[in-house]
Amino acid sequence: MNDNRFYEVKKYYGSTPAFRDEIKFLPLQSADFYAWWVRKWYVDGMPEKIREFDFGTFTRKRGEKEHLVVEISFNEDQLTANFIQMLRAQIGPGYSIYDVKIL
Repeated sequence: MNDNRFYEVKKYYGSTPAFRDEIKFLPLQSADFYAWWVRKWYVDGMPEKIREFDFGTFTRKRGEKEHLVVEISFNEDQLTANFIQMLRAQIGPGYSIYDVKIL
């Protein structure tokens, strides 16, 4: 198995998650706000609103910067196929990879 991959992607990850009070740590309020809206758009069948930043009556403060947005969506089969492809690249041929679903 190629253990070097961990070090190649490690730079893209932050520190270990920390649980903090969202009143004292304001970025958590923002993250909760955004996550709620993304879930709502998904459940309502309107994923295009993710790109539009359509937060209803809430608007960004004047002069506030735009942020980079990346939208990626997978269904379960696509996600599984992607994981299998990544695993195959790491472990090479000769090892079995199983897609086991627990119902």
